[in-house]
Amino acid sequence: MSLNTTYRDNVRPLLDAVDGLRDTLRGEKINLPSIVVVGDQSSGKSSVLEGISGVALPRGEGIVTRCPLVLRMVCLKEGEPASLSLIASSTSSSSSSSSSSSSSSSSSTSSSSSSTQQQEWNSPCARIGAEGEDDRWIPIEKIESAIVKMTNKIAGTRSSVVRKPIHLTVYRPEVPDLTLIDLPGITRNAVGDQPKNIGNIIQTIIKQYITPEETIILNVIPANIDFSTSETLRMSREVDPNGLRTLGVVTKIDLATRGIANRLQAKGERDLPLKMGYVAVRNRSQAEIEGNISHEEARQVERDYFLAHEELRDLPPYFLGTDQLALKLCNIQAERIRAVLPQKIKEIMAQSKAIEESIARLPKVHSSLVECQFHASGQLRDAVSDLTRLFQGDNAPAKGNKQLHITTRLMELFSNFKKEVDRSTSEFLTDYYSRLVKDAMAENMGVGLPNFLSHPALQQLVTAEIHKLRSPCEALINDATSFMTRAVEDVGHRYFEHTERLLPLVMAELSTCIEKTKSKIDKRISQTLEIEENSVFTLSPYYLDLTKRINASIALHKNPPASTSVATVSLNPAAVSISDVTVDLTSLVRAPVADQPTVEMQISVYAYWQVVYKRVVDQVALDIRHYFGCLVRRDMYDHLQRIFMTRNLLEDMRESEAAAHAREDLMTSSTRLKKAMEVLRRIERA
Repeated sequence: MSLNTTYRDNVRPLLDAVDGLRDTLRGEKINLPSIVVVGDQSSGKSSVLEGISGVALPRGEGIVTRCPLVLRMVCLKEGEPASLSLIASSTSSSSSSSSSSSSSSSSSTSSSSSSTQQQEWNSPCARIGAEGEDDRWIPIEKIESAIVKMTNKIAGTRSSVVRKPIHLTVYRPEVPDLTLIDLPGITRNAVGDQPKNIGNIIQTIIKQYITPEETIILNVIPANIDFSTSETLRMSREVDPNGLRTLGVVTKIDLATRGIANRLQAKGERDLPLKMGYVAVRNRSQAEIEGNISHEEARQVERDYFLAHEELRDLPPYFLGTDQLALKLCNIQAERIRAVLPQKIKEIMAQSKAIEESIARLPKVHSSLVECQFHASGQLRDAVSDLTRLFQGDNAPAKGNKQLHITTRLMELFSNFKKEVDRSTSEFLTDYYSRLVKDAMAENMGVGLPNFLSHPALQQLVTAEIHKLRSPCEALINDATSFMTRAVEDVGHRYFEHTERLLPLVMAELSTCIEKTKSKIDKRISQTLEIEENSVFTLSPYYLDLTKRINASIALHKNPPASTSVATVSLNPAAVSISDVTVDLTSLVRAPVADQPTVEMQISVYAYWQVVYKRVVDQVALDIRHYFGCLVRRDMYDHLQRIFMTRNLLEDMRESEAAAHAREDLMTSSTRLKKAMEVLRRIERA
């Protein structure tokens, strides 16, 4: 198979660079241009690869390809030594179910860490090895058995299928500079010890490989079937609906029915046109394999066959033969690499930037107790600073997280608290409450003169009303504490998340601080309610002013001025605006003269409650703000500083094994991406 020397000189460095990138970026989420070979079981995929590469691949009944084979071909110039390398991406046994993991470019386990020795051979040979094991060199004619052994290492000796690939590089004269990925053929029914969902497993693997836009799909289809019934061609259409990156390879051409020339040109109504077209090939027959017909001889037989074929001999050459297929693939591969190169540069730059930012966020590894104490104190100061700013209404440290807008969220809780108090407050000016007042006055009869307001009755009624405040107050304290716990722990976690051993201690001590603050608030608000229950007292002129205004309004409604019609006045008692409140005086206006003491008590309780209501609601909110403000501004810092001084922070802040591995992985990724950028820049300049 002869390719133009100038073409080879231009394309070979490009392909070498991309294959180098493939090795460098193994494990990174960067999809590189690939040519993936797919087909139904026994469609002739491996035979097509054999024809192109000249290397014997495993054959047999059922599923022979049980893991992807990345086949790289490098054409040797005259005088160059020939060699072949075979390295599995992983030696660990993997179950079939693992095939549902992420795409090939992102999850192949790198084998680059294993030692690689440069060896030269004067005849074709093979190097076989696995990660963690020494490579060994074997003659090229033993590649078929070597692949079988490597497959058993990766996929096990049963008939399971996995997505971890074998990497096979062939160096020899007269092969095209190509990299192809052979995937397991689609099967529909499990046989023997195959998993029952073997068909789904294989389709998942194929879908993962052919989905990336950078991938060219080499679809192998037997000539003796209706192309439209090919399962892999249907899958190709799902990810490439317009057929822009799919190339059809038609095998078993000797079994084709009449009209094959039209089908290759997609002239029929049922034919599926592909932008890259179709190429017909004739692979070695079983008899030719058993007769040791070489691949070079087989290609001559193929050329003679097409020249003699009644339908195919008149087709343009690019429709026929392994030589034309290889040339077409070389052109497609080179064009694809150049087309996606700018986008790959952008992707690698973006991923490299993200990794560098992740590395920059990693905590410093400390070597002394003083360093640890200094760092922990600094982190604590920064956390306190953020919480203080948030508590003062500066939401910048929230970084878009509205649940950290402390002032806003607390105001929402205070507003809900006020509504709950409103709902629990009695309707003081109603007939129902009038009966409660009468009962209280009757129970306290004889304590004072009958023509004076009964203070014990007033105390009893007010105490009962204040007692109902305890439940809303407790709910508010609990809600505010839960909210502040989340806010404090969120900010604390932000600053101590990288010190995995210290983080649990910090979180536990923050919880202790919050619980202490809650206890202070509980005690303070309980005292406030206890004072209100035990002391009916106010210096506010609001109480007397409101009672006078209500009495005046009642008198006005009972004895309206002569200039005002009774009909008009009678409509107003239900909604009378007095000072800053609107009251319904209907019950009081209609009360008989005998109930006047009761009315006066109702008015007194109502007016006094307005004073208590304003006083308690404001005081409760103020206490919560005060104590939680002290927590974030002072208490939290002082408490944790005392704890830090008693701890062996050098041990508490020692990097965990998981964090050390994560750091190493990031550094490795950074190195890979930098190397990849250097390669891409060289390709770009070439």
